[in-house]
Amino acid sequence: MKPIRLSIAGLNSFRDKQEIDFTKLTELGMFGIFGPTGSGKSTILDALTLALYNNVVRAGRNTQGILNQAEKKIDIALDFEIGSAATRKRYRVERVYKKGSGEFSVSNQSSRLLLLEPMAEGSDYGLVIVAEGQREVNQAIHGIVGLTQEDFTRAVVLPQGKFAEFLQLTGRSRNEMTERLFGLQKYGQLLVSRASDWANQALAQRNQLVAQQGELGDASEQAVRDAEQTLEEAKERLDRADKERAAVQTRFKQLEQIHDLITQLNSATAEMQEWQGKAGEMDVIRQALERHGQAATVWPLVKTWREADAAVREAEVTLQAAQAAEEEAKAALDVAVEARNRARAQKADLEPDLTVKKSQLREAQTVESELTKLTGELETATSELKTARERYSDSVAKRDVLQGEIQRLDQDRDAAQRDLARHTVLPQTRQHLSELGTAYQAWKAATKDVNSEQGKLTEREKQLQFEDAEVEKWQKKEQGFTAEVQALGTQVEEWNANSPTVTSDTLVSLEQWQVRIEAKTDSLRALEREVVTGSKRIQEAENAVRGQNTLLSALRVSAAEAEQAWRNLENEYQRYLETNESGWIARLQLRLQDGEPCPVCGSVHHPSVVEELVQDSTASAESQWSTERMEALRQAQDTLQAQRDQVHAAEVTLGQAKTRLDLVCQDTAEKQQQLEEGLKELAEVWVEEVTLLVSASVPSTYEEWKSFVHDFKKALGAAKQRQQKWDQGLRELQDKSAELAEKLRDAKQQLSLVLSSRQTSEAEVTRQQTELDSAVRAKGEVDRGLRQTIFELGLAVEAATTDVEMESIIQARLEQAKEDDRLASEAQMALTDLDGKLATARSQWTNVDEVVRQADQDMTKLELQLEHITKDVNTRKAQLEGHTGGLSVAAAMQQVEQKLAELTNEAERTEKDAETASDRHQKGRQAYVKAETTLGEKTRAAEGHHAKLTESLADTRFATVEAVEDALLDDNEVEEKQKTVTEYAEAVTRCQNRCADLKNRLGGRSVDEETMEHIRQEVKDAEAEHQLAAETQVIAKMKHEELLDRKERWEALEKERMAAEALATRLGAITSALRGNAFVRYVAKEQMEVVARQASDRLAGLTRGRYALTFDKNGEFLMRDDHNGGTTRPVNTLSGGETFLTSLSLALALSAHIQLRGQHPLEFFFLDEGFGTLDPDLLDVVVSSLERLNLDRTSIGLISHVPELRQRMQRRLIVEPALPAGRGTQVRVEMA
Repeated sequence: MKPIRLSIAGLNSFRDKQEIDFTKLTELGMFGIFGPTGSGKSTILDALTLALYNNVVRAGRNTQGILNQAEKKIDIALDFEIGSAATRKRYRVERVYKKGSGEFSVSNQSSRLLLLEPMAEGSDYGLVIVAEGQREVNQAIHGIVGLTQEDFTRAVVLPQGKFAEFLQLTGRSRNEMTERLFGLQKYGQLLVSRASDWANQALAQRNQLVAQQGELGDASEQAVRDAEQTLEEAKERLDRADKERAAVQTRFKQLEQIHDLITQLNSATAEMQEWQGKAGEMDVIRQALERHGQAATVWPLVKTWREADAAVREAEVTLQAAQAAEEEAKAALDVAVEARNRARAQKADLEPDLTVKKSQLREAQTVESELTKLTGELETATSELKTARERYSDSVAKRDVLQGEIQRLDQDRDAAQRDLARHTVLPQTRQHLSELGTAYQAWKAATKDVNSEQGKLTEREKQLQFEDAEVEKWQKKEQGFTAEVQALGTQVEEWNANSPTVTSDTLVSLEQWQVRIEAKTDSLRALEREVVTGSKRIQEAENAVRGQNTLLSALRVSAAEAEQAWRNLENEYQRYLETNESGWIARLQLRLQDGEPCPVCGSVHHPSVVEELVQDSTASAESQWSTERMEALRQAQDTLQAQRDQVHAAEVTLGQAKTRLDLVCQDTAEKQQQLEEGLKELAEVWVEEVTLLVSASVPSTYEEWKSFVHDFKKALGAAKQRQQKWDQGLRELQDKSAELAEKLRDAKQQLSLVLSSRQTSEAEVTRQQTELDSAVRAKGEVDRGLRQTIFELGLAVEAATTDVEMESIIQARLEQAKEDDRLASEAQMALTDLDGKLATARSQWTNVDEVVRQADQDMTKLELQLEHITKDVNTRKAQLEGHTGGLSVAAAMQQVEQKLAELTNEAERTEKDAETASDRHQKGRQAYVKAETTLGEKTRAAEGHHAKLTESLADTRFATVEAVEDALLDDNEVEEKQKTVTEYAEAVTRCQNRCADLKNRLGGRSVDEETMEHIRQEVKDAEAEHQLAAETQVIAKMKHEELLDRKERWEALEKERMAAEALATRLGAITSALRGNAFVRYVAKEQMEVVARQASDRLAGLTRGRYALTFDKNGEFLMRDDHNGGTTRPVNTLSGGETFLTSLSLALALSAHIQLRGQHPLEFFFLDEGFGTLDPDLLDVVVSSLERLNLDRTSIGLISHVPELRQRMQRRLIVEPALPAGRGTQVRVEMA
């Protein structure tokens, strides 16, 4: 870790922001911070600890009294780098404090930690917020640096009063600090916790493995063999079911093919009958197509005649419209001429007077313009006068206010001068107070040490009492667990003596046998039910075949009779069609009704009926084919088709009945054979162990097996419950025994640990008492020095008999000095502020007085101007009234011009209307003559077309034009009817061919729905049996594989259990050895011996081989005097100079070994005291030694006011003290 930049504002003597660039100071490795006493040198280290740890070591309550009295807040920012080259990162910590509620307290306003990420080369850093908030930033800093504040001030930044603290630390405090400095946490509680966790995990794994072995159940060789036998039986059953399913599926496919062909034949027959029923309709459509052909030859003449007739009617309408238009145009012409004459007369009468009036109004426009201009000037003058009066009043009031403000500021300035003189502190007094503050801080530190050591002693005594109680507690627990283990052993022996007669292995074997037997009986139950059902179905199928034969004979006789009757009527109808086609058409016309469609053409209008054909057709009544005869023909045809369908259906049903009879007989015989084979297989798998649970012999029928399975299953369940209850009780006793054994081992281990810890606590209490006595003696020396300083200052402290009273007197005097400085600074600032305000107020009063004078002059001038303009306005208004009569000139002019325009427009409009009416009348006359000529021409053309049409109607035997139109069909109808006739012929042929093909493919075979349903059920039953057999095989295979896996798993678990038990034993021994941080103390001692040897070598060089560091038997530092026979003495007996040299040697050695977060090397440390205790020769030796150090990776900052040391430093930070009631401390860098 290395600081890069530090900025300070508002802390102690610092006011304005001061920045320190450590990159320049640390270029040569070592630098100095110099300045007079009280200048703020130590405040720089305070700023470092405040930025990192939110704390100032020298301040009361961490931050009490650190705010400069003349400032409102403290602003601290520190940039630092940490890590190696590959992972090196730069951070910035920022903290802001404001004045708190107490007199000297401050509160944290904001805290945040930023990661400075490098951007492009040559550019600034990017900022990423790592933490924000006081607590979050503190935690983040500790996680990055890895040192507590106490470690930091003992080994890195050594402020006043902390330099020799690490040297004099003893016992647990130094061990804990050493553990953090050297990154030994992984060997301390972390290692103990990890070893304990591993031991617990190993024990838990062993217990878990034992439980898993118990859960596996029976995995013996016999159980494996039984499972193999069950698997073989399931395979045989699956083979039988597979063969039976294949046979049933073959029969099903054959019958399904026949059934599909029968279904197709029925569909084709129905379609054939449907097409044959449309024969009469097809004859009507053919006749309609023939009449359409005749009408198509006549229709062009009809269209020509109708077009000519429509043209005649159109010409008549045109002639009538032309005549009406000509008469209307004549009347409009007369009206337009009369209106034109009236407009000419009105214009000649009014136009001269209006022209004179217009000339007079042009003269009035000039007067009106002058009046408008004068009115604007009047309004402007009035507004300016009002503004001038307001400005005058405001300026007078403002001048009076400024006069009072000047008087008040004069009084405030006199008061500020008096306050400045009263609160200014003399330089000599300030020097004395600075020395008092230093002595006071040393006295507080000594008092804190005494209180701390006393508190530690109290804690050690409480810990000793607690451990005494723990020893007694664990001794009682060990005795109790031992007694419980013995009692539980007796219970286990009694429980084993009462074990069940049937073993668990036998029950498992019988349960597997029961599953196989139950599966076989389930398959036999279905077979027996199918055999009984098959016998009934055979009897029903035989009865059905006999009944169907009788029905088929009767239906064939009826079909022959119906065919003969139909043939007679069909021959008669054909003869009628050949001899009487005209009569058929006439009867069709007679049946036509208005509004109903014609069956031939589809028209709903029937205007023309050929009367001659009707008369001729009624001449011979004996040749007519009546409607009753036609209906009889249709009924005969329907009856014949119905009789044929019944015969065909009866034949199909008879074939189906025979097929069903064969299938039922075959299926029933197969089921009976399977039932007998199944009973034989059951008898073969009988085992004698069954008699251990029930009294029974081998059953011979299905019902006997069914009853036996029920009784055996019930007895087996009861035996399993008894065995499970006994096994559960045994497991509970075994678990309880293992749990008690574990508790007993833990109790013994804990007892050993607490006995060892109690011995350590007794030694700690003795050592802490020694440290407390030493701290009390040191406080007595500091107390005497403080009283001497107070006496020299002249304070009356003789009456102070306690530390609290003396501290109160000192704090009151120091606070009085701070208050005087604050008040003097405030008075000086107020004096400067008041001088500026007075100058400003006087300048403002002079300006406002000038504004008052100018406003008075402006009001007089504007009043005179307003009077003159008012007179001119009144004169112009009177002139304008005479010309317009009260209206505006523009309005009067608009009235005159509008009247003139109206007269001119009316004359022009009527003239134009008259000319338009004349043109319209002339054009209407010409149109009437032309329409009369056109009508004559079109009448003659229509008469010629009518004569041609009459001749064509006579040739085609159409009575009227409407008859021709009715016979016509549009192109779509013709195409549709032709298509219908063609499709009918093709469909009849296709149906006949399809029926013949299907009958040929059937070859007399048939099958009914009942047979199909029966074979479908057989397929389902075969599938179900096959699926059940497959599932049984899968279950048997799974159980067999599961047994093999369980056996293999049990053997593997046994190996793992033995390994886990051995590991738990070893880890238990390691955990016992690591308890109490014994290993950490050993590693820390070894590390400190290395540090001490290096520090001792450096100390020998500084003291010319006289002194060296060593340890006593308790690991405490001792000073060895090699110039005095190697005698040793405690380090707390050293003089100030000896303590400084020893602490410096130790700090330099530590700096080479400290690892931040156990990873990153320390790259700097500061020294803030001690050089004043050295004589010139020794100072020269110390500085020369420091200069010879290899400081490529570590920088050392020395804080001192010794002139000789300043001259030896190549890089110096000069701290200039604050000025009374002026600027704060300032810093600058000097380079030699």
